[in-house]
Amino acid sequence: MNNVKVAAISARFQVPLLTIGHEHLLSSAIEQNDVVVILLGGRKAQPCARNPFSFEVRKAMILRWYESKYPYPQNTNKVFLVVELNDSPIGHAHWSSDFDNT
Repeated sequence: MNNVKVAAISARFQVPLLTIGHEHLLSSAIEQNDVVVILLGGRKAQPCARNPFSFEVRKAMILRWYESKYPYPQNTNKVFLVVELNDSPIGHAHWSSDFDNT
């Protein structure tokens, strides 16, 4: 049986465009793993200075980048997911528990 290598990245990516550092992090995870899950942090509220971009906008940005760097059929042996992980109003321990259960 083959071992499946999985990377889980928890990040906010609250930027209009991915930085070189973001791209390096994602590329390294993709190249070294079979499955990459991006747990995209944020909160369900109106945009503000700390959280100017919605989950949908950031997810679309990341998926556009992925599809441009790893076009089909090059990406057929990879699983690349972007899922939402909301901030917890209760505190960091609750958020950490949500992270562990996602």
